Amino acid sequence: MTVHLAVPPAAIFCSGRLQEKSRGLLTRSFRNAQRPRVSALRHGSPVCRHQASAADRQACASKLLRVLCGQPLPDHREAANLTASVRLLDVHLAADCLLAWSAFDSQLSSCKAAASLHSFLSRKVLAIPSDIEHSQFYHCTLTLRPWGYHFCRQALNRLMTSLFEAIPEATRSAGLPQILLDRFDLFHAHIFVSADAGVGLLFHASEYPAQGDAFRFNLGYCQTDSSLQYSEAKMSWRNMLFIKGHLFAIDLTEGSYLYTRLLIPELSPFRTAQDHDFGNIPASSASGTNARKRGVPA
Repeated sequence: MTVHLAVPPAAIFCSGRLQEKSRGLLTRSFRNAQRPRVSALRHGSPVCRHQASAADRQACASKLLRVLCGQPLPDHREAANLTASVRLLDVHLAADCLLAWSAFDSQLSSCKAAASLHSFLSRKVLAIPSDIEHSQFYHCTLTLRPWGYHFCRQALNRLMTSLFEAIPEATRSAGLPQILLDRFDLFHAHIFVSADAGVGLLFHASEYPAQGDAFRFNLGYCQTDSSLQYSEAKMSWRNMLFIKGHLFAIDLTEGSYLYTRLLIPELSPFRTAQDHDFGNIPASSASGTNARKRGVPA
């Protein structure tokens, strides 16, 4: 598996089991960081009625990260609610990979400009396969640019690979809905830098559910013939955070504590937590732009 990184902003791209050599490339961010068209939300799917402002969402995300890092909050009840809103996932990562991540976290957090991320990347430009799981047949383009980079330190590349590979089993062991590594489900993550918690990754699964009676949104070419059947439970647990060497799944079930505090109302049917609410975006780990329609924000 290989991971590609793209900057700025960038995304970690996992191209699936059929393209082992391209997993882990950091590649340029994909277009579905844009909001879906409002007209797509007129199909009866429930929309969060409470509108949290951008400042409210960012404050909530900041508090969540602080709790996950073991930092105390003045409001103990709020801290308890935030703790109850996540599920710790059991992932086993090599010690040298965690040490490399800790150093990367410390160094990137102290940098003033997003462009400084380039200093951690290999200068070699790597091509991203254009036909991932028959995506070319459907005119589906998963990344905005056809190239990306690896990290200079191989331990960081192995860490990214290990995280993607560990998530399906980790979520299954935690009793959460099944996640698959493919171009319809999990194939990307976003990198962010938080003033409270340092460098983190936000993974998004369930990217392109099949369109049907249960999910009437047209997400464009990349959704065509999707093998991923829509599940509200899967969507509610599609966001995962990697912070300080630990991986957490976020509960965004309708009515949950974070549902009205972390979601943009238009995106509540998709349960998409936004990476920029958690921190600055030097890069994202991406695998999902849509050549025809932008679809669900990744």
